[in-house]
Amino acid sequence: MTTAEKKGGAGVAVARRLPPHHPPQTYVPWNAHEVAPGVHDWAGFADLDRFLSAVAAAGLLALVRPGPYICAEWAGGGLPAWLHNPAIVGGAPPRLRSSDPAFLDRVDAWWGVLLPRVARHAYARGGPVIAVQVWGGEGGG
Repeated sequence: MTTAEKKGGAGVAVARRLPPHHPPQTYVPWNAHEVAPGVHDWAGFADLDRFLSAVAAAGLLALVRPGPYICAEWAGGGLPAWLHNPAIVGGAPPRLRSSDPAFLDRVDAWWGVLLPRVARHAYARGGPVIAVQVWGGEGGG
């Protein structure tokens, strides 16, 4: 196992075996990173900086999928469960995966934290991120 693979975990080890035209792709599940409004977790498996640094160290490029909805396979599609809680959101829960301004305000706040972190790893800045795909499944975006 290379140093980059040790730093980035199994995902980088698997990606090294992909053809060069298939860059590693990673979802960024909102519900794994913003555990409560304004409370973010970037440790352990949620350490996006570590993963993208390991991808770069391995000489690979990356595609980042920040959602807000990432896929049906992830709990809640990656949307935080607290979005459903009227006591937390300050009134009626927003209509998720829609153009509801209350939902889009929450997405804007999340992306305001996430996207600068991704931008640090942009290809134009010497990093591995060559593309960012918003939404992650049908029915959105």
